Amino acid sequence: MAFWYRLLYILGLRSDPGPHTYELDANLHTALENLAQREQRPANEVVSELVASGLNRRFSQEDLLQHWQALSPREQDVSALVCLGYTISKSPFE
Repeated sequence: MAFWYRLLYILGLRSDPGPHTYELDANLHTALENLAQREQRPANEVVSELVASGLNRRFSQEDLLQHWQALSPREQDVSALVCLGYTISKSPFE
């Protein structure tokens, strides 16, 4: 990860070459330490992976919301019904 920070710094896309630190509340800190211990991995590695995963999920949700908002109201209705498991039933007269 340090390589990428340094590269971004050299390209002028980052103001400083080092990673930033953030404060965590005691419960979250304990949970992360326990998870790292259970997985027998360094805590900073676990935290980096979790943050990256969370950011990916957040961006994909924003992308899905934009797609949803691009649908017409009728398309949203049909999509919602499909997600709920509704299907088109055949007419009894066929």
